[in-house]
Amino acid sequence: LDGTTNKSENLGDRTLAILPATLDRVKNNEYVFVTQTVDNIPIRSRLSPLVVRNQVVGVIQVAESLQSV
Repeated sequence: LDGTTNKSENLGDRTLAILPATLDRVKNNEYVFVTQTVDNIPIRSRLSPLVVRNQVVGVIQVAESLQSV
C-alpha cells in the first residue's frame, strides 16, 4: 500500500478519509464498515482488502449516502 488513490468523479473535490486504525484492520485482511459525515451528509463505507497472491496490496472503498432522498 503505497498511498496511491483513485476516486469516483461523483465525489468532486471531496475525500473520504480513512483513519490509520481502520487502514491497519484492512491491511490485516478485515472487511470494515465506517460511517462518517462529508459536507453534513452521513456516508456509510465498506472497506475491503485487495488481495493478490495472499498479500493485501490495496484497499477498495465503496460508499453511499445515508441521507434520505
